Amino acid sequence: MTGVNKYYRHSRIPELEFRTLVRHFAEDMSATDAARLTGLTRKTVTTIFLKIRRRIDQECSRRSPFSTGRVKLDESHACTTCYCGGRCAQSNRTPVFALLSHEDRVYTELVPDCRKASLRALIRGRLPAGGVRELNGWHGFDGLIDIDYGRPFKISHQPSRDAQDALQPLDDDVERFWSFVRRRLGKFYGVSNRTFHLHLKECEWRYNLRDADPQAELLKLLKVHPL
Repeated sequence: MTGVNKYYRHSRIPELEFRTLVRHFAEDMSATDAARLTGLTRKTVTTIFLKIRRRIDQECSRRSPFSTGRVKLDESHACTTCYCGGRCAQSNRTPVFALLSHEDRVYTELVPDCRKASLRALIRGRLPAGGVRELNGWHGFDGLIDIDYGRPFKISHQPSRDAQDALQPLDDDVERFWSFVRRRLGKFYGVSNRTFHLHLKECEWRYNLRDADPQAELLKLLKVHPL
Protein backbone atom coordinates (compact mmCIF):
# COMPACT_ATOMS: atom_id res chain seq x y z
CA MET A 1 0.00 0.00 0.00
CA THR A 2 1.30 3.44 -0.98
CA GLY A 3 2.11 5.66 2.00
CA VAL A 4 0.68 9.13 2.50
CA ASN A 5 2.44 11.79 0.47
CA LYS A 6 2.67 14.80 2.80
CA TYR A 7 3.69 17.08 -0.06
CA TYR A 8 0.83 16.21 -2.44
CA ARG A 9 -2.55 15.50 -0.90
CA HIS A 10 -4.79 12.79 -2.37
CA SER A 11 -2.00 11.70 -4.69
CA ARG A 12 -1.14 8.17 -5.73
CA ILE A 13 2.46 9.18 -6.42
CA PRO A 14 4.75 7.76 -3.70
CA GLU A 15 6.48 10.41 -1.62
CA LEU A 16 9.96 9.26 -2.62
CA GLU A 17 9.06 9.54 -6.30
CA PHE A 18 7.50 12.94 -5.72
CA ARG A 19 10.66 14.18 -3.97
CA THR A 20 12.61 13.13 -7.07
CA LEU A 21 10.20 15.15 -9.20
CA VAL A 22 10.71 18.14 -6.92
CA ARG A 23 14.46 17.76 -7.38
CA HIS A 24 14.03 17.89 -11.16
CA PHE A 25 11.87 21.02 -10.80
CA ALA A 26 14.49 22.61 -8.55
CA GLU A 27 17.09 21.84 -11.23
CA ASP A 28 14.85 23.79 -13.66
CA MET A 29 14.31 20.73 -15.81
CA SER A 30 11.56 20.74 -18.44
CA ALA A 31 8.37 18.74 -17.85
CA THR A 32 9.28 16.53 -20.82
CA ASP A 33 12.69 15.60 -19.41
CA ALA A 34 11.32 15.12 -15.89
CA ALA A 35 8.60 12.82 -17.22
CA ARG A 36 11.16 10.74 -19.09
CA LEU A 37 13.34 10.34 -15.98
CA THR A 38 10.51 9.56 -13.55
CA GLY A 39 8.31 7.41 -15.80
CA LEU A 40 5.32 9.67 -15.21
CA THR A 41 3.30 11.01 -18.14
CA ARG A 42 4.18 14.45 -19.45
CA LYS A 43 0.62 15.60 -18.73
CA THR A 44 0.96 14.56 -15.08
CA VAL A 45 4.32 16.29 -14.68
CA THR A 46 3.06 19.46 -16.41
CA THR A 47 0.07 19.56 -14.05
CA ILE A 48 2.29 19.11 -10.97
CA PHE A 49 4.78 21.75 -12.15
CA LEU A 50 1.90 24.18 -12.67
CA LYS A 51 0.65 23.53 -9.13
CA ILE A 52 4.17 24.02 -7.75
CA ARG A 53 4.43 27.36 -9.58
CA ARG A 54 1.15 28.45 -8.01
CA ARG A 55 2.52 27.63 -4.55
CA ILE A 56 5.64 29.63 -5.37
CA ASP A 57 3.48 32.54 -6.53
CA GLN A 58 1.61 32.45 -3.22
CA GLU A 59 4.87 32.29 -1.28
CA CYS A 60 6.26 35.29 -3.17
CA SER A 61 3.12 37.23 -2.29
CA ARG A 62 3.51 36.33 1.38
CA ARG A 63 7.15 37.45 1.35
CA SER A 64 6.52 40.66 -0.57
CA PRO A 65 7.70 43.72 1.39
CA PHE A 66 4.25 45.17 0.74
CA SER A 67 2.60 42.20 2.44
CA THR A 68 5.02 42.04 5.35
CA GLY A 69 4.92 45.76 6.01
CA ARG A 70 8.66 46.26 5.39
CA VAL A 71 7.58 48.72 2.68
CA LYS A 72 4.53 50.84 3.38
CA LEU A 73 1.62 50.05 1.08
CA ASP A 74 0.01 53.34 0.10
CA GLU A 75 -1.22 55.18 -2.99
CA SER A 76 2.30 55.24 -4.46
CA HIS A 77 2.28 51.42 -4.65
CA ALA A 78 -1.22 51.01 -6.11
CA CYS A 79 0.10 48.83 -8.89
CA THR A 80 -2.53 46.12 -9.00
CA THR A 81 -5.60 48.28 -9.58
CA CYS A 82 -6.94 49.96 -12.69
CA TYR A 83 -7.35 53.68 -13.12
CA CYS A 84 -11.01 53.08 -12.27
CA GLY A 85 -9.99 51.40 -9.00
CA GLY A 86 -11.07 47.88 -9.99
CA ARG A 87 -9.24 44.74 -10.99
CA CYS A 88 -8.12 44.27 -14.56
CA ALA A 89 -7.87 41.00 -16.50
CA GLN A 90 -4.75 40.22 -18.52
CA SER A 91 -4.95 40.48 -22.30
CA ASN A 92 -3.02 38.75 -25.06
CA ARG A 93 -0.59 41.66 -25.36
CA THR A 94 2.97 41.17 -24.15
CA PRO A 95 3.43 41.77 -20.42
CA VAL A 96 4.85 44.82 -18.69
CA PHE A 97 6.05 44.45 -15.11
CA ALA A 98 7.60 46.53 -12.34
CA LEU A 99 10.67 45.70 -10.25
CA LEU A 100 11.59 46.58 -6.71
CA SER A 101 14.99 45.88 -5.11
CA HIS A 102 14.77 45.60 -1.32
CA GLU A 103 17.24 44.11 1.17
CA ASP A 104 19.21 42.13 -1.47
CA ARG A 105 16.04 40.69 -2.95
CA VAL A 106 14.01 41.57 -6.03
CA TYR A 107 10.21 41.71 -6.15
CA THR A 108 7.95 41.95 -9.18
CA GLU A 109 4.43 43.08 -10.02
CA LEU A 110 2.60 42.78 -13.33
CA VAL A 111 1.19 46.00 -14.75
CA PRO A 112 -2.61 45.90 -15.25
CA ASP A 113 -3.80 46.15 -18.85
CA CYS A 114 -5.39 49.54 -18.31
CA ARG A 115 -1.95 51.02 -17.64
CA LYS A 116 0.07 49.11 -20.21
CA ALA A 117 -0.39 51.34 -23.27
CA SER A 118 0.89 54.54 -21.68
CA LEU A 119 3.66 52.84 -19.69
CA ARG A 120 4.81 50.88 -22.76
CA ALA A 121 5.09 54.16 -24.67
CA LEU A 122 6.98 55.71 -21.76
CA ILE A 123 9.43 52.81 -21.56
CA ARG A 124 10.13 53.08 -25.30
CA GLY A 125 10.62 56.85 -25.15
CA ARG A 126 7.52 57.70 -27.17
CA LEU A 127 5.96 60.08 -24.66
CA PRO A 128 6.88 63.75 -24.33
CA ALA A 129 8.74 64.99 -21.25
CA GLY A 130 5.46 65.54 -19.45
CA GLY A 131 4.79 61.82 -19.75
CA VAL A 132 6.46 61.27 -16.38
CA ARG A 133 3.02 61.88 -14.90
CA GLU A 134 2.14 58.40 -16.21
CA LEU A 135 4.38 57.01 -13.46
CA ASN A 136 1.78 57.99 -10.87
CA GLY A 137 1.24 54.87 -8.78
CA TRP A 138 4.68 53.39 -9.62
CA HIS A 139 7.15 55.60 -7.76
CA GLY A 140 7.59 52.92 -5.09
CA PHE A 141 9.34 50.70 -7.65
CA ASP A 142 12.82 50.87 -9.17
CA GLY A 143 12.12 49.93 -12.78
CA LEU A 144 9.61 49.00 -15.47
CA ILE A 145 10.15 46.24 -18.04
CA ASP A 146 8.38 45.77 -21.36
CA ILE A 147 9.09 42.09 -22.03
CA ASP A 148 9.43 42.76 -25.79
CA TYR A 149 11.78 45.70 -25.33
CA GLY A 150 15.36 45.11 -24.23
CA ARG A 151 15.93 48.41 -22.46
CA PRO A 152 14.55 48.67 -18.91
CA PHE A 153 13.04 51.94 -17.71
CA LYS A 154 14.43 53.24 -14.42
CA ILE A 155 11.75 55.01 -12.44
CA SER A 156 12.79 58.39 -11.16
CA HIS A 157 11.98 58.98 -7.50
CA GLN A 158 12.14 62.72 -8.13
CA PRO A 159 8.79 63.79 -9.66
CA SER A 160 10.28 67.01 -11.07
CA ARG A 161 12.46 65.12 -13.55
CA ASP A 162 11.10 64.40 -17.02
CA ALA A 163 10.48 60.99 -18.52
CA GLN A 164 13.63 60.82 -20.62
CA ASP A 165 15.87 61.69 -17.67
CA ALA A 166 14.57 58.54 -15.97
CA LEU A 167 16.06 56.31 -18.69
CA GLN A 168 19.20 55.44 -16.77
CA PRO A 169 20.89 52.14 -15.90
CA LEU A 170 19.04 50.14 -13.27
CA ASP A 171 20.56 49.17 -9.94
CA ASP A 172 22.99 46.27 -10.27
CA ASP A 173 20.71 43.79 -8.48
CA VAL A 174 17.72 44.67 -10.67
CA GLU A 175 19.86 44.54 -13.82
CA ARG A 176 21.18 41.08 -12.84
CA PHE A 177 17.65 39.89 -12.17
CA TRP A 178 16.43 41.14 -15.56
CA SER A 179 19.32 39.32 -17.27
CA PHE A 180 18.43 36.17 -15.29
CA VAL A 181 14.77 36.41 -16.40
CA ARG A 182 15.71 36.79 -20.05
CA ARG A 183 18.10 33.83 -19.95
CA ARG A 184 15.68 31.59 -18.12
CA LEU A 185 12.60 32.39 -20.22
CA GLY A 186 14.69 31.99 -23.35
CA LYS A 187 14.97 28.26 -22.58
CA PHE A 188 11.22 27.90 -23.07
CA TYR A 189 11.25 29.46 -26.56
CA GLY A 190 8.37 31.70 -25.55
CA VAL A 191 5.98 31.63 -22.60
CA SER A 192 2.22 32.00 -22.89
CA ASN A 193 0.84 35.28 -21.55
CA ARG A 194 -1.62 33.13 -19.62
CA THR A 195 1.19 31.59 -17.55
CA PHE A 196 3.76 34.40 -17.77
CA HIS A 197 2.88 35.65 -14.27
CA LEU A 198 3.71 32.25 -12.76
CA HIS A 199 7.02 32.02 -14.63
CA LEU A 200 7.92 35.56 -13.57
CA LYS A 201 7.23 34.71 -9.92
CA GLU A 202 9.26 31.52 -10.27
CA CYS A 203 12.15 33.62 -11.59
CA GLU A 204 11.74 35.93 -8.59
CA TRP A 205 11.73 32.95 -6.21
CA ARG A 206 14.77 31.30 -7.81
CA TYR A 207 16.77 34.53 -7.95
CA ASN A 208 16.11 35.35 -4.32
CA LEU A 209 17.21 31.83 -3.35
CA ARG A 210 20.42 31.97 -5.39
CA ASP A 211 22.51 31.37 -2.26
CA ALA A 212 20.22 28.63 -0.91
CA ASP A 213 19.21 25.09 -1.89
CA PRO A 214 16.00 25.46 -3.99
CA GLN A 215 15.06 21.79 -3.52
CA ALA A 216 15.22 22.01 0.27
CA GLU A 217 13.35 25.32 0.26
CA LEU A 218 10.67 23.90 -2.02
CA LEU A 219 10.17 20.80 0.12
CA LYS A 220 9.80 23.02 3.20
CA LEU A 221 7.21 25.12 1.37
CA LEU A 222 5.23 22.09 0.18
CA LYS A 223 5.31 20.50 3.62
CA VAL A 224 3.57 23.56 5.05
CA HIS A 225 1.42 24.22 1.96
CA PRO A 226 0.98 20.85 0.19
CA LEU A 227 -0.43 20.57 -3.30
